[in-house]
Amino acid sequence: MDKKIVFFTSSLFCFALPLSTKFANMALFAFIISIVYYKFKARENKLRLGITLKQLLFQTTGFLILLLTIGLLFTEDRVGALKFYGRYSSYLLVPVFLSLVDVEMFPKIKRSGFRGVIIGATISGIYLLCFNFYKYFNFKGRVVVESDLFGYNFTYHEFTTPINMHPTFLGLYLVLSFVGLCEFRNLFKNYLRVIIGTLLIITLVFLNSRVPFVAFLVYLVMYFCRLLLGDISYKVKIKRFLLIFGGSITVVMLLLVILKNTYFYQRFSNHIIWELSINKGTSYDGVNANDSRLSRWVAITKKGFEKPIFGYGSGSDDKIAIIAYEEERLEYALQNRYGPHNQFLSIFIDFGLFGLFICLYYFGYNIYMARKQYDFIGLFFFLITSFACIFDSLLYLNAGVIFFAFFGNMFTIELIKKRDI
Repeated sequence: MDKKIVFFTSSLFCFALPLSTKFANMALFAFIISIVYYKFKARENKLRLGITLKQLLFQTTGFLILLLTIGLLFTEDRVGALKFYGRYSSYLLVPVFLSLVDVEMFPKIKRSGFRGVIIGATISGIYLLCFNFYKYFNFKGRVVVESDLFGYNFTYHEFTTPINMHPTFLGLYLVLSFVGLCEFRNLFKNYLRVIIGTLLIITLVFLNSRVPFVAFLVYLVMYFCRLLLGDISYKVKIKRFLLIFGGSITVVMLLLVILKNTYFYQRFSNHIIWELSINKGTSYDGVNANDSRLSRWVAITKKGFEKPIFGYGSGSDDKIAIIAYEEERLEYALQNRYGPHNQFLSIFIDFGLFGLFICLYYFGYNIYMARKQYDFIGLFFFLITSFACIFDSLLYLNAGVIFFAFFGNMFTIELIKKRDI
């Protein structure tokens, strides 16, 4: 019964992720309390940390608390930096308490968590799609579907406005839900898996967020590669290859025909080319001028190399970014007060090359261990989150903190405990 409470709260937290970040914060706290209750009922008088201090500070999300503490020595605003301990507390609390959990409980925690996030993502998708179609039909004045359904007003930020959630985070929850459907096949009946999977893909299209969409494609490639490289006959491999290749080409061609000349198509074509080129005060669509993401990254990087070893200290990334925009005369970036929009760049500004090395070690270690222990879901998780960190400061935002604190540490600590058995 005591273990079931841990499983239930893990499912509750994951269920809340695609629906409400505030609710998810409370559910994560309940998950931590449930572990304490479980260990108390197990009559264990001494709670021993299930991992070493070295593992906690370098191989789990505890590395961010370590960097935050070291960064206090270099920051100009120590009082402001101290507030980050509250915001990032999950990065230390979750791995500490997860390390107390018995290794045989992790598969059940994962299953419960994936069941929760799949149900939550399904409810979120249904609500958003219904709201979006209602808004569209109201705008058109009749029940009709035309190409402008995939325009700016009905995708991306406008699509997720009803639940006040960033498209990137919701997209990652959707992709993770799709992964759960494919990897945990007995969570739902087959017909439900098909319906839910289709719904998740449709919602992902309307999200129109590049990072989750790329993550989804990466998963499909990895999944199909496993099918092709499995222990099957040569003839079966050829048939699967032709089926997968033909099906993929057909789907891509249909999408190109249906979505061409839409905002969705622009975001994955000329917009992304513009963003990853040096463009100052120009426009990718000939209407709205701005400074491209690469221009901002270059400006911030130049500023970062003025203090390359230990950086400017905890909580300095946004302030240094503004100074960089002023010096490089990036007027639109300055006006919008953009942050670095790159986790690795944010860490470089805050903690220098020292911090960046620790961050890269964290991701590299977990990717290596997941591959070595054949943890396909863990490998995929760390690959897509490290990729997402290139385009946003994922680990600094509240939604990213709780998401990464739970899933990242769940995979990491299970890998550590399995290795030590």
